[in-house]
Amino acid sequence: SGIMGPAMFVLVASLILAGLTGELPKVEPSRYLMSQISDREQYVQVALGLFALGSLFAIRFVWYEVSMLSRPSERRLYPQLVTALCASASLGYGNFFLLTWAGVYA
Repeated sequence: SGIMGPAMFVLVASLILAGLTGELPKVEPSRYLMSQISDREQYVQVALGLFALGSLFAIRFVWYEVSMLSRPSERRLYPQLVTALCASASLGYGNFFLLTWAGVYA
């Protein structure tokens, strides 16, 4: 849908900025994303998209961990951290939008 492109851009940009500076940006990405969605029913689509993206990152993280069991000398910390951060942020925002759609967050 039309909102997924800008929403994902804001989410990824805020994660990159937070990773580089060590602090979250002044603009709250969740409030910005909520203001961009005109219909509350679209929260489910955004939530499912973020859950799918987060699940892919989580599967990639587990695959990397399992594949490195046989080659511990080739392990790298940075790919693990980036993958875990992306999975955590995507699943967290997906959970936020699902709870917002359900009416837990107004």
